[in-house]
Amino acid sequence: MRHCSASSRMFAAGCAATVCCSATCLAQAGEVSVWRELPPPVTFMPREVPPVSQANGNPAVWNLAAEFSRGGSNPAGQWAMGYSLNRFGAFTVSPDWGATLPGAFGWFTASVGFQPTVVQAVSATSFPTLGTGVTLPAGAVGLMPDSLGKFAVVRWTCAESGQYAIDALFTGRSTVEVGNSDIAVLRNGLQLFFSTVRDPRQSVLMQTTFDLTPGETMEFRVGKSNDTNANDLKQLDVVIQRLPRLCPGDINGDGIVNIQDLTTLLGSFGQDVIPSEGGDLNGDGTVNINDLSLLISNLGCTV
Repeated sequence: MRHCSASSRMFAAGCAATVCCSATCLAQAGEVSVWRELPPPVTFMPREVPPVSQANGNPAVWNLAAEFSRGGSNPAGQWAMGYSLNRFGAFTVSPDWGATLPGAFGWFTASVGFQPTVVQAVSATSFPTLGTGVTLPAGAVGLMPDSLGKFAVVRWTCAESGQYAIDALFTGRSTVEVGNSDIAVLRNGLQLFFSTVRDPRQSVLMQTTFDLTPGETMEFRVGKSNDTNANDLKQLDVVIQRLPRLCPGDINGDGIVNIQDLTTLLGSFGQDVIPSEGGDLNGDGTVNINDLSLLISNLGCTV
């Protein structure tokens, strides 16, 4: 199923009946995916989800720009910066840190060269050496491939099982009509999405939801398209959020499946009700043994 949720506040552009525009979409069954090309200007606004905590008590939200490692370590936390030899190539962590672009510091691999690189702008900066009108806002993360086909890559690794909302925005930073870039999103090394970001300053949005387990990875890749890499710097915004764990059977909404919910279900057992209301947990309009089994299997579950 592919749609744009009415509750989503991703962009002022809103939702449309067609969510795959001039791009290749591939989503696993049962997962919601949006892949759209959007004209400028676009403001990145991740979906709003109920707050969830990690096992360590920290919010279960990962923001690439906010958590970008500035010379400390790579990988840092669940983020890693690196490159691949091509769109499908194996990911390699970049171990070196430095001023790879004017006004921006980033991770690179010295044995390969200053590019590919994943950088963060120290302040609002322009890159005259990259071509006319190439800019990167203060604090923004940019991915710069090389001219030989290598991709700049950001990887996020899951640490706790759960369902995750993944919002990513690729933005061209040139004001001229050059510097097209191939972009891709991979899950566990397999391509989910592929498209081309076309300057001037076009944006491509990816919005998806996945069930992930520890060790699974999401990768965001940028490589040169049908030109040199002169203007191929692309801004990448990513926010990943773990969604609340659902507890089928929490009829009264107090966050736990317990005897109170069981009492409510038994009170309407055998009756036809409004679908998904009262004790109708599976939404078939009848409170029966199927609903009872579902509730019992979730006794003690807490959100």
